[in-house]
Formats: sequence, structure tokens, C-alpha cells
Amino acid sequence: MLDQETTELHNSLLQGASDLLMPYLFLDDRKEKEVTTPDDRAAVQRGIEMLERVLQINPQNWSASWFLGMASNVLGRLDDAYKAFARAHPVRLDRSMTAQPLLAHLRRGSLCDSRQAP
Repeated sequence: MLDQETTELHNSLLQGASDLLMPYLFLDDRKEKEVTTPDDRAAVQRGIEMLERVLQINPQNWSASWFLGMASNVLGRLDDAYKAFARAHPVRLDRSMTAQPLLAHLRRGSLCDSRQAP
């Protein structure tokens, strides 16, 4: 069990990472912002660093692993994305959000987003 200060740090980092990354992630309800500038890459990288810290605090945080996989995919770091999704997969009971990227990676040798997955 985390103490209050660590819990607050964990939650703050997770929320901050989510806020930084959401514009760049493909979701069904909107088009993602493309990573085209150094500032875009820096924002995604900062989000990744925050998520890595979240996972140091709580290695079982499914959403942090999922976000890390999505963010790594955005930067084209496919091996890192695969590892993050694989880490998230056994934690989550409803595995549909992690299974699709994992299966796509295995089938094609690289990750793809849900627009391209079979």
C-alpha cells in the first residue's frame, strides 16, 4: 500500500502523462495529432518518462502500461510498445485493448494502430 504522498505523486504523474499524450493517440472518437515537430516529440517523450516513473511506483498500473505502449508506438518505438502492451496484458481482466496491438505485432512483426489491425 502506498502512503498518501506517494499516491498523490503517482496520480499526478499519471494525469500529467495522460494530458500530454491524449492529443497524439488515435481513439475512435477523434483524429490524433501527428508528431511532426520537435516540440511534439518532446511532449510525447516527457509523457513516456512520466509513465515510466508511475510504473516504478506501481508496476501493476494497467493504464500506465497501456499509455506507455500507445506513446511508444506514436514515436515508432515498436519494440518498446510491444513490451508495454505485453506488460499490460496479464494485468487487465478485459484484455481486448492490449490483445489487438499484441496480435497485430505478432502477425506483422510491428505494431499498428486499430485502424489497420485485422
